[in-house]
Amino acid sequence: MVIEHIFITTLEAPEALQRAAQFLNSRGFQATPQAAFAMGGQAWSVLEMTRGKKNPSRAKSVVELPQQIRMEWDRGRVTVAASSTSLQESRSTTIGKKSGARMARNQQTVLTGLVMSLQELLEAQREFDTVAATNAALEGQLHAADRSRRRRNMIILLTIFGAFIALITYLTVSSMSR
Repeated sequence: MVIEHIFITTLEAPEALQRAAQFLNSRGFQATPQAAFAMGGQAWSVLEMTRGKKNPSRAKSVVELPQQIRMEWDRGRVTVAASSTSLQESRSTTIGKKSGARMARNQQTVLTGLVMSLQELLEAQREFDTVAATNAALEGQLHAADRSRRRRNMIILLTIFGAFIALITYLTVSSMSR
């Protein structure tokens, strides 16, 4: 899933990129090595950061999915592209369409929250701590919902397994008593 958003900031490139990098770093992102180089003494105007597990199947929450953010500053115009890869996107299957739709909705919520937080930080120039706390609360809610869903699914699985063992035990005891 990819989300792209454009907004205007009055901050210069170094300050805007530094504030964005600081915010994203506090949210678990790490800078990716830049493949390009500056020409003609121009300042850097692009920031790329990633977070999450390398393999989507290892993510226990939508927040742990592989995510990438690319931010470009051009004379005050900031273009932010955020992407996330889920297990359903890395496989082509029709199983679990309902959970796939929920995963896509949650991915969209996480990415939109990050992009809107960057806009608040750079365009509206809100306080770093306030923006980070709002974003952390959103991601915490999604993480808690995923943890609750995993717990519920484990209880259902253990209940089915226990019922199966009880049925086998009952059939074994009843066949011995005949």
